[in-house]
Amino acid sequence: MRIAEVRGAKVSGSDLALGGHSSENVGEDVELVVFSGAIVEDNVELAEAKRRGIECIERGGFLGQLCQGFERVIAVAGTHGKTTTAAMLGCVMREATLHFGGQYKEIREKKEERRKRAHGESSSLRGGEADEAIPCEVRSAHEIASSASPPRNDGNEDESSCIEDIKIDGVRLGDDTLITEACEFRRSMLHIKEAVTVITNVDFDHPDCYKDDAEYFGAFEELATQSKAVIVCGDDVRIRNIAKDKVVVSFGFDEGNDYRAVNLSENEGEVSFDVVFNDHSAAMRHPSKDGNFSKDNILGTIKLNIMGRHNALNALCAVVTALNFGVKFGDIAKRLEGFLGVGRRMERLGKLGERDVWLDYAHHPKEIACALEAFKGQKVAVVFQPHTYSRLRSLWDEFGSALSNKSLTRVVVLPVYAAREKAVEGVGGQEFAEKFGFCYAESFGVAREYLDKECGGDEVILLLGAGDVDKVYLG
Repeated sequence: MRIAEVRGAKVSGSDLALGGHSSENVGEDVELVVFSGAIVEDNVELAEAKRRGIECIERGGFLGQLCQGFERVIAVAGTHGKTTTAAMLGCVMREATLHFGGQYKEIREKKEERRKRAHGESSSLRGGEADEAIPCEVRSAHEIASSASPPRNDGNEDESSCIEDIKIDGVRLGDDTLITEACEFRRSMLHIKEAVTVITNVDFDHPDCYKDDAEYFGAFEELATQSKAVIVCGDDVRIRNIAKDKVVVSFGFDEGNDYRAVNLSENEGEVSFDVVFNDHSAAMRHPSKDGNFSKDNILGTIKLNIMGRHNALNALCAVVTALNFGVKFGDIAKRLEGFLGVGRRMERLGKLGERDVWLDYAHHPKEIACALEAFKGQKVAVVFQPHTYSRLRSLWDEFGSALSNKSLTRVVVLPVYAAREKAVEGVGGQEFAEKFGFCYAESFGVAREYLDKECGGDEVILLLGAGDVDKVYLG
């Protein structure tokens, strides 16, 4: 809504958590009501608007209309990783308008330092030139590789006075390129048309909206069909072939992708990898004895100050997308190294006694598996808050399997975070915990007391869920 506001609209709103809903909130000067997919038909504000004949539009439809006002739109879709990938893209493409469902932090060069380098003056900050995004068509890997520039290192050491902390919260206003999340809930993403669409992955979700995996995947197929071009994680062959009549660029870990992350290294909360491109003609000209990519296919190295193999994929997605919009590889690498992560995504909250406490938004079995992999080799105690009854019921066994990881020292299950749903008999946190032999805690306080009493000083506490599971730590 901040985008609409800066474009001249007068905006007001309400939230159940911030004062609640009331028909009085629909003022006399209201001409349009935008509501989220979680709002029920008999909501008092929606009912009042309809009674007065005020136009009402679901949030996804409104976002689709906003997109039409931009010259270029990058729509980030997929079951997992949308928010982090969109944030990474926003970090890399600094001049773009950004709309995403979270908050991220980065360290970047101060404006004065950018001004110095732009005018050829001495700068004490290392890195490539800060060329901003240039709109262009999606190109082949070889075309991009031929124009990529690696990061520089000019040997200067004192950078502390030349950088600043930046925090972006939900929306950043910029130029006529819009980076936005494209959510599949209630097919909201299908309101976005003629975008360069990014699809990070597709794993069945939102069983309250889709009857099965085929219908769920079909929504992404429809999205791809109505897009200008598609950038996909090709590790899933199904996604790689999602739009045969469109320009499709693939990325991933597996061979066969246009871009790959290789030489992946994870060390003390940091991830690094090399980006290589798979242009068959180039590979044939520069074959290597072991069948791997020759050095001529390597664009460079990406270093991340966040943890998790899944974040390497998110970053690779941002790299490929930004390259196709004209950002030089050296600038991409430098900016991603300054990216400090998104709130509630692998976020360290602090300590409970001697134990580190981490928070992650994981509310799907695949997301839980990724979060646990990031802590591989450590003793981990998990607190899991299921998000919606429909998801827990539909993916019951998958959740149980993901949390039955032998590396976990203990699993504590909280009551279901219902969100927009009503309770379903027999599908609760207690029943789930009993079924799989986990511990059940009926409140945040009980969970915290249990952890404080039972966890050893060498255990890491990991809070998982898309609701308010952080209250176990925050109180």
